Amino acid sequence: MRFRKQILLTIFSAAILMIVTGVGIRKSAGGPPYNTGAPDEKTCSGGESGNACHGGVGVVDNPGSGVPAILFNAGNNYYVPGQTYTIKPSIYHAGVDRFGFQIVALKNLDNSNAGRFVLADTSKVRMQRPTWGCCQDRWYVMHQYFGTFPASTNLGEWSFQWTAPPANEGAITFYAAFLAANNNGVNDSLDETYTTTLTIYPYTGVDNGDPFGQSVRVFPIPATNRVNVSYTLRKASPVSIALLDMQGRMWITRLIESDTPGDHVLFVDIPDDLPKAVYLLRLASEEGHVLKRIVVQ
Repeated sequence: MRFRKQILLTIFSAAILMIVTGVGIRKSAGGPPYNTGAPDEKTCSGGESGNACHGGVGVVDNPGSGVPAILFNAGNNYYVPGQTYTIKPSIYHAGVDRFGFQIVALKNLDNSNAGRFVLADTSKVRMQRPTWGCCQDRWYVMHQYFGTFPASTNLGEWSFQWTAPPANEGAITFYAAFLAANNNGVNDSLDETYTTTLTIYPYTGVDNGDPFGQSVRVFPIPATNRVNVSYTLRKASPVSIALLDMQGRMWITRLIESDTPGDHVLFVDIPDDLPKAVYLLRLASEEGHVLKRIVVQ
């Protein structure tokens, strides 16, 4: 009888473990759709009633320490109908090593689905079109289990492609929600959720105001003690470079009083006391400026 009780207890314990583990795996494979913060949607925040994504008490959107971002076409925010582009949603959060996301692309005109996502590595991301709710024409991309691990220290980043609509649809906005998880598998209330958007525009044939003609490249990323900036000037001009945090505070500035036309490379040293985070690098000439996102580690 005692032996039988031990067997039953073992089976019961194994069943509980399977249930708990199954729940963890499902949550690690991305939440339900309609959680990007787009029009008619909620977010991953458990503070919103009826949301099945993260139900922990005290989970709120954008608590302040994480930095979400969407990088489209290496920072060139325009599209040509029918062309395919690389898109990289990301979130930086110090001290966090598990992440998640969900993204959707909508036409500004009527909030209907825009373009189509193309996934090459489905071990880290997956695509879903809901069969219930308000907006069943929308396609979502979200993390898979193997996509919850950091791309580098404190950084969750995913990469896939998006094909623009076959015709000019005007402005298109990407809506994304992110999760910086506590990774304990139990208490959602210690997780943090973030949202951000990015709007892209039809290509006009005049570089959309980029004074450097889409030539600016920043490397390496992530950066540690130095960042290199390559660019092409169309005419002689003073050039300035600045490093700003996501709150707009300036940390580094450099001015070249007169730069000649042609190809150039600038080297910007990163001080040891610069906080490790996501920054915006601003390169400017007399004709205008461009912004590039970089990660400092």
